Formats: sequence, C-alpha cells, structure tokens
Amino acid sequence: MMSLKFLILEDSILDAELITALLAESEIECESIQVKTRSEFQVALERGGFDLILSDYSLPGFDGISALGMARQLCPDVPFIFVTATMGEEVAIETLKGGATDYVLKQRLERLIPAVERSLREAAERRARVVAEAELNRREEEFRALVENSPDIIARFDRDLRHLYVNPVVAQATGKPPEMYVGKTHAEVGVSPEICTLWQSSLRQVFATQKEDFFEYDFPAPGNGIRYYQTRVVPEFNPDGSVQTLLAITRDITQSKLAEQALRAREAQLQQQAEELKRANQVKDEFLAVLSHELRSPLNAILGWAKLLRTRKFSPEIFNRALETIERNAQLQTRLIEDLLDISRIIRGKLTLNPQPINLETVITNALETVGLSAQTKCIELVFEGAGSRESGVGSREERQGGQGGQEGTRGPHDRREWGLGGEGGQGSNSSHQPLATSHSQLPTTNNQQPIVLGDPSRLQQIVWNLLSNAIKFTPSGGRVEVKLQLSTVAPTTTIREQGTWECREQGEEGRGAEKQQLSTVNCQPSQSLALASTIDNQQPTTNYAQIAVTDTGIGISAEFLPHIFDYFRQADASITRSYGGLGLGLAIVRHLVELHGGTVCAESLGVGQGATFRVMLPLLETVEFGIQNSEFGINDTQLPCTGAQPCARTDSRLNNIQVLVVEDDRDTREFLALTLEEYGAQSIVVDSAVAALEALEKSLPDILVSDIGMPATDGYTFIQKVRTLPPEQGGKIPAIALTAYAREQDRDRAIAAGFQIHLAKPVVSDELVEAIGQLISDQ
Repeated sequence: MMSLKFLILEDSILDAELITALLAESEIECESIQVKTRSEFQVALERGGFDLILSDYSLPGFDGISALGMARQLCPDVPFIFVTATMGEEVAIETLKGGATDYVLKQRLERLIPAVERSLREAAERRARVVAEAELNRREEEFRALVENSPDIIARFDRDLRHLYVNPVVAQATGKPPEMYVGKTHAEVGVSPEICTLWQSSLRQVFATQKEDFFEYDFPAPGNGIRYYQTRVVPEFNPDGSVQTLLAITRDITQSKLAEQALRAREAQLQQQAEELKRANQVKDEFLAVLSHELRSPLNAILGWAKLLRTRKFSPEIFNRALETIERNAQLQTRLIEDLLDISRIIRGKLTLNPQPINLETVITNALETVGLSAQTKCIELVFEGAGSRESGVGSREERQGGQGGQEGTRGPHDRREWGLGGEGGQGSNSSHQPLATSHSQLPTTNNQQPIVLGDPSRLQQIVWNLLSNAIKFTPSGGRVEVKLQLSTVAPTTTIREQGTWECREQGEEGRGAEKQQLSTVNCQPSQSLALASTIDNQQPTTNYAQIAVTDTGIGISAEFLPHIFDYFRQADASITRSYGGLGLGLAIVRHLVELHGGTVCAESLGVGQGATFRVMLPLLETVEFGIQNSEFGINDTQLPCTGAQPCARTDSRLNNIQVLVVEDDRDTREFLALTLEEYGAQSIVVDSAVAALEALEKSLPDILVSDIGMPATDGYTFIQKVRTLPPEQGGKIPAIALTAYAREQDRDRAIAAGFQIHLAKPVVSDELVEAIGQLISDQ
C-alpha cells in the first residue's frame, strides 16, 4: 500500500506529536508534516501533494476558518478535518458548510482514526466518480463529434482497415467526396504509399493493443500547399470487451505547426538576446569597476598632496609640483564627470547642438594646441596636414619635410604643420610648438572649397580632441600622431562584411595595398535636429564632404574588438592589470556627436601593434560657389568656445572698484570666491543664504551678483526671481551669474529663464569667473 501524506496545522508541539502517535498506532501508513503559521501553511498548500489536512481551530494570529478557506482554494479535493480543544455546535456547522470534512475534539481523540479513514474513503470515492464522469463526458464528446458538422475529419474503420464512414470535411482537405472512401482502404483511394503505411501501422496497433494512438503527417492539399495533420485513433468496443471498430479523428494543425516553428526561432532569438544581456551585464560590471578606479585614483593624489601640504613644509619647486598635481587630477575628475553627463544626455536623447558655420582647420588647430603638452610629455610627434595639396599618398617624413627622401613637390606654406616637441631622436629640447614647411594629400576636391561645416564648435572640437587624446594615450613614447584634413566630392559607402565587421571606402578610391584592412564603421543619416542639408541664404543643399583622419603608430586594434570600438563602456582591456586608463566613453561620444552632425565615423587597423586610423566625414557648406566669405558667416578662425577639454584663453583684466555680492552656502567655496575676487581687485560681500543676500541688497547695491543654485530653504532660481521683482534702485536689474554644480543644458536654460545672465558650471577656475564678471560689467 502506498504511503499517504498528511499535513498537520498545529502550533502545539505536544498536540502534534500526540496526533502523529495515534496515526502511527493505526493501520494507516502515512507521512506527517507539521506547520505552525499561516505562511508555512500556505507554502505547504502551494507545494501540494497532501492526501489529508488536520488543523487546529485556534491558532495565534490565525484561525481555522481562514485555514479552511485557503485549503479549499488551493486544494479543494483534499479532505480537511479540524482537531480542536473547543468547538461549539454553531461553529462546527459553519466549518462543515465551509467545506470541512469532519471535526474531532482533542478530549475525544479516539474518534480521530475513524474520522480519518472515513474521510480518505469518501475522497477516493469522489475521485472515482470524477474519473467516471470524465470518461462519460469524453464518450459524449466523441459521439457529438460524429453527429455534428465537425471541422475535423472523422472516419470509422473495420478490421480490414476499410472506411465505414467519413464525414464531409474530408472533401475540403483532399478534394475527394466522402463517398469515394466508403468501403475502400487508403491505398485504394489513391493516398501516397508513405501516408498509407502510417495509417495501416496505427490502425493495426490499436486493434492489437486496444489502446488509442496518435500520429502526424503532412499532406499536399488542393490549392492550399502543404498542410499538417494530427490523427487520433480510438478503439470502439463490443459488449464482450473486444474491439469492434476504430474511430479516427484527424485535425488540421498547420497553424500550430507553423507557430511551433516560429516559437523555435523565437527561442533561438531569445537565447541570443540572453547572451547579449549577459554580456551587457558583464560590461556594466567592468565599467563600474573601472569607474571606481578612475574616480578614486585622482582623489588619492588630490587628498594625499593636500594632506602633505598641510602637515609639512616643502621647497617652492615641490610645492608648485604638488599644486600642479592637484589641479591636473581635479581637471581629470571634471572631464570624467562631463563624459558621464554626455553619455547620460545621449542615452536620454537630450544632447543638443548649437550649429553655426565653422572652419574645421580652426577646430583641429585648437585641439592640437590642447593636446600638445600631453604629446610632448611622451615625446610623440604631432603632424597636421590641412586641405589643399595634390598628392595622393602620405609619403615618408623626409619627403614631407623636403629632406633626403624626396622633393619639395607641391608643398606650400601654412598647409602642413608639425609640432616639434622636445625629446629623444634628435628633436631638440625646444618645447614650444614649431610649425614647419607643409605639404598635402587629399581626395578630389571642389576648386577653392574651404573646410567649412555647419556644426556646434565646441562639440566639433570635442570630437577632434577625443580622437587625438585617444591616439596619444595608445601611442608609445617616440611615436607619431598625424591629422589630415581632406575634402571630397562624394560620400562614403558602407558594406557589411561576412565576418560581422564593416568596410568603409570612398567611392572611386584606389586600394591602399595588397594587405586587407580590418575596418569598423558607424554610418547614419543626418539628424532631424540639425538640418545639415538645408540652405543658408538660399544656398543649394550641401553635397561635398570634409574628412578628418587621425592616424597613430600606437598599439593598434584587434580584429575581435574592432567591431565594438564605438560601443558604450567598452574597452579592449577592462581588467585590473590594464595598462591604459579611461572609462571607455570617448569614442562612443565621438560616434554620437558625428551622427548628430550628419556625418560618419570609421576605425581602421591592421591589427595589434599596427597603429590605427579614425576617419570622420562631415558635410561641407557650399560657401565658395556663392562668393560668400567667412566674415559673412560670422566665422571665427582663431578662437573657439571653451569646451572643458582645452584651456581657455582668459583676459587678465582686474576688477578694481567692482563690488560683488556672493551667495554661496558652502563655506570652502565662499572662501575661494572671496579670495579670488580680492586677488583681482574686487570688493566682495559674501553671504551664505538667499535671505541674507536680500538683506544685503537692502543695505547697498553691488555691481554684480554671483549666486549658487542649490541652497537650503531658498534655491537660486527662487532667489533671482525675487531679486527681479525689486525696483532697479534696490537691485532689480543687477547683472547676475549662476555659479552651480547643476551643469546640464536644461539647468543652464532654467537659470537664464529665471533671471541670470550667465550660467557657470562648477568647478570653475578663477579666470573664467573673472572673465564672466568683466563681460557683464562691459555690457552695462
């Protein structure tokens, strides 16, 4: 006899042990499981598999009626007996109405075993009735299927496997009327030998075993192509128990079969997505580890030097070096934060541009000036070739410099510049930038075409700066980084290679040699937010392109990593033993900024140790054809807005006799601002809240207001709005600068809308603050 499984809901261990002992003394073979609480009871019910439930009626924080309700909901067919110390007649009737099988008082436990046996017997009888009713319903359904107009093909067969009956649906499936089947086998009807074999095998098996059978096959239906069918063969018995005939029900399962195939394809797709998600999680973990390292390393240098400077005295040389180290690492932290904010804007689609005509040579020159010191430190040679020559190849360094390796050729002044940075290899010790003689190599160009594009100057400089910084970082000491600016009359085309990487070539461009290059590209259509193909002063749409190529002699890019070079948070080496720092965001930002400017970017490398080239293609403005000069566009060829990626040139003007009201809740920042203003000759009134600032305005009228945004009680937005409501003689029109750590574009827009004239993001350097104050003073 198979052992039964009982569930005992009892908070008393003694009572539970007593019930278990009584069950063990009886002839009932069972396994008992005790639970004490509502949660344990629910878990056990959900697990299921019990043949009987014995429950106390009074439980701490839980009553028997609730337990009964849970049991009837989760396992309604399992007998339920209350075993309780007290239960009145009304309660007993209520429990029986609620579905309880019986109840036994703990004072009369001799009734427990008979009650259990009776409950189990009644449950078995109920299950038997359910089985019998199910069988009767099944036969009734089969009979109804025979007499109704079933969509399934229904046929009856005798022992000779001949059709006794076929319903009319068979004509739709086979094109043959049911009369053609009666009295004939499948072979005699003309069914294919393969399908005949399936039918004969199944029918004979059911006659022999008296058990139903299933099989599937596909069949060419008239005008419907291939259809899939499933057949169920059921024996029909004589009164003596022998099989008299067979009933076959054939169903069209074409849709479910196609759905099954689609499901398998979907499962394969989900598996691929799961692997991609796993990789994304891995990339996320790697990025968080790298982010922690990149943020903590500069902080270590900053805090370490700050502690030393406070506790020890150093020579002026070491003191200045310490300050330089602190400043450099603070700037690095700022760059990391800016990159993270840019990625956040990109992911949320909030990164916008302020397009204007700009000369790319200016962009490149300023970016080269910015990275010059980094290149000098590593003794890396920087070379810039602007647009304008006729050569088709780069040539050797001697050829380009007019040395022994070649002639001057078509070199012209101001076309090519080399930043001769002091170091090894006979370069000398002069650390200043030294423009040398120049030459060019470029694609076919429009005559006199200037490298002018419609774009955001600061973002374009960010593109070039990121590419140059990347090249310098991955180029060993004594290497070379070359920047070429070329003009092309055609756009790049892209094709997908079988290996999953990309190939990017210029239309009409000759091959670069016998070696096949590994390439990775990102191509996109012009952004909707920047109408690059639109006209300016009724010009024709842009058709020409400028190509910026940054080539280095660095470590190169492996073929495996090349397709992922522009992905977010991806680095070829994200391990703790990596040789190069960074978050892996720079190239992803470059890709998105290039796309926003309607351009394309691609990476090329012959492999590890072979260097790399990054090419950016940007649409040109057709300015020369219409005789429009740079000045008519308002193009500034000498200075670009400060992006944070370069040191900005600031005026050294003093703020003599200028009174500045500073509102800042952070004590350290207040002291820094006060000292800065005093150094430049200004008089400062420093307060720590908006309330104190309004009180100061009642006493005197400063020339300039500099206020933080995030402050307790009253923020900077509310404060400036209150100021703007004051009469002019009380400061209502005072020039105001928002100096805040809220540095997003929407934060800037909100500050300007609230009433500030200038928005400066923290951290701010002294020159930047002084220049902003000077600008507002000069505007008055």
